[in-house]
Amino acid sequence: MTAALRELIRKFCHIYLDDIVIWSNSLEEHEKNIRAVLNALCTAKLYVNPDKTSLFCTKIDFLGHHISTRGIEADNKKVDRILNWPQPKSTSEVRGFLGLVHYIAAFLPSLADHMGILTELTMKESKRNFPLWTHKYQTAFDSIKGTVTGCDCLTTINFTKMLDYKIFVTTDTSDKCSGAVLSFGPSWESARPVAFNSMTFKNAELNYLVHKKEMLAVICTLKEWHVNLLGSPFFIYTDHKTLENFNVQKDLSCRQARWMEFMSQFDAKIVYIKGDNNTVADALSRFPSAKTFAEAEKSARHPYGFCEDDDHSASVSSIIMPSLCGPWETATSLSSRVSFGPYICTTLKITVDKTFLQSVRQGYADDAWCKTLSAASVSWPELQFCDGLWYVGERLIIPRTGKLHETLFILAHNVLGHFSFNKTYGSLRNAYYWLNMQCDLELGYIASCPDCQ
Repeated sequence: MTAALRELIRKFCHIYLDDIVIWSNSLEEHEKNIRAVLNALCTAKLYVNPDKTSLFCTKIDFLGHHISTRGIEADNKKVDRILNWPQPKSTSEVRGFLGLVHYIAAFLPSLADHMGILTELTMKESKRNFPLWTHKYQTAFDSIKGTVTGCDCLTTINFTKMLDYKIFVTTDTSDKCSGAVLSFGPSWESARPVAFNSMTFKNAELNYLVHKKEMLAVICTLKEWHVNLLGSPFFIYTDHKTLENFNVQKDLSCRQARWMEFMSQFDAKIVYIKGDNNTVADALSRFPSAKTFAEAEKSARHPYGFCEDDDHSASVSSIIMPSLCGPWETATSLSSRVSFGPYICTTLKITVDKTFLQSVRQGYADDAWCKTLSAASVSWPELQFCDGLWYVGERLIIPRTGKLHETLFILAHNVLGHFSFNKTYGSLRNAYYWLNMQCDLELGYIASCPDCQ
């Protein structure tokens, strides 16, 4: 293709593998340019597939960009996760959505007006009793999505500015999804977004250890945006610190060896960032999908977006452009106090460690502070007693007795991959409570963890 069209490339046409784009400023000029391209292909004995050919277009989608008389914009497929974001049904879902767009607000001052309306839904009063989703909230919600996915916010990668600008890929994972954002700018903090992506883990991927899920998110992202990243240096930002050592890791599993071989074709450097700063990818990795489990499995069969097509004939597009510019909780108490909503699979099964719960109940009699809870519940509305267990809101109170605290620390820290304090504490604080839990974890357990030291 390059040899056949060498004299025409950059003058009025571009090619990528077997795709050709022709541009012109008038109908007469465009007809002349198309004839020149077709004659060159005929001379080289290359043939064009009529079914894949679009002539005299005023707009096309090419290599992740939407090209029209307005200029070059991001393809809507790159932001479909934002456009399809379902209506939030809880305070946590509103916070997740606002966490995503807060990063972009620096480029769009008008966004603050709409965000202020939804911020009302993140207050404590809304957490206790989520209000009715009115037209005011829906208007703000739709306005934010329209602004975030518009050309004023999203940018494209300009490879002529690579001396002063850099490409950044930021990733994160949750238990079932991964999220990523591709951005371009002078620094990671000031870079503007180019595209967003989110992928649902499937089958065996759901059982990967945390560090493997984090690396899987990186690999999937590179496959999704390989067109933008191949041949250019870029940075991969992640809040999982162990990934920084992936390229120098000595002992590799078969899967990790395949990943390393795939990554060798990219000029990439992995950089660690704190989880608190990774709001965008974190929100995308917790995308609230309303699909059923079966639908999610079906849509995840081709997670990288490659299409299966055995027809390798060339395709051509033309365009006329006048101006191109909590596991320990009992099922009874849990179901009576928590509403799961429509996003939890109907096959979800909650198991109970009866020995642990029995130890918690018995421990209340040995902990001096827990003995005062009965009297304190009169003036402490959030303090509740259910099924022989004490709760502060939705957090189970764990007495200071035996090895109960150590057991939870092992599950939240050792088993999940020896995260730093912030992520370890984040996995505990929403489900459990006891006096000085934060200090016990940070200054006691993590500070004395042999692996972390």
